[in-house]
Amino acid sequence: MSEKALSPEQKSLIEKFGVIQERSGMQPAAARIVALLLINDKPELSFEEIQQKLNLSKSAVSNAINLLLNIGKISYITMPGQRKRYFKSNIKEWEAEMQKSFESLTTISTILSEILAQRPKDTKELNGNLTEVINFLRTFEKEIPDIFSRWKKTQQAG
Repeated sequence: MSEKALSPEQKSLIEKFGVIQERSGMQPAAARIVALLLINDKPELSFEEIQQKLNLSKSAVSNAINLLLNIGKISYITMPGQRKRYFKSNIKEWEAEMQKSFESLTTISTILSEILAQRPKDTKELNGNLTEVINFLRTFEKEIPDIFSRWKKTQQAG
């Protein structure tokens, strides 16, 4: 059975979401694959289906898939009796991914504090900017557990 073509609305959403991910540092092909796997009607796609739907070269798809597998954005399944891999989004892992991001913010604020401590006192503007970022990150670190707690309560209630 042939997979149906993407609608103009789906193509537009893939592009919009892809651009947002690119701004966060993801490669263009990888960003479009992540978007495709979320937007496509069928949740798992083969290498060939991804290539065809996004009109990308084999090399671009291969490199992007390898990157996405390595960073945990996608995974794959196999079908009994088939050698093909079918790729799918790992969106279900969002909470763990968020936790990792928040932990990296803690690391950043710690390192920035160390940097500030060794800076000359007469560089007031830069030191003030560093202090501002550190204070924001520390406030954010304190608030995140409460946000998660409130969110979990709404999920349990709903």
